[in-house]
Amino acid sequence: MSAVEGAHIAYQSLWATFGESYEAVDDTYKMRAGNKRKNILFASEPLTKDRTTWIELPEYSVTKAWIENEEVVFRTHDLVL
Repeated sequence: MSAVEGAHIAYQSLWATFGESYEAVDDTYKMRAGNKRKNILFASEPLTKDRTTWIELPEYSVTKAWIENEEVVFRTHDLVL
């Protein structure tokens, strides 16, 4: 058995939210939706009690994010162990 096959890789959660801007709305911070997804925010857990605007990224995956046509695009790919 190789070192990689026998290794225990602990999973750490990763969440994302995207939209026009992350700002205070009604005394709480949240990502404001808009016509374009200009911003993306990654965090180890949702930063707000309301989780409806957050996406939990899959275990053992890698996520890429970039700007395309003035909008944030992101893709998640599973890691092959």
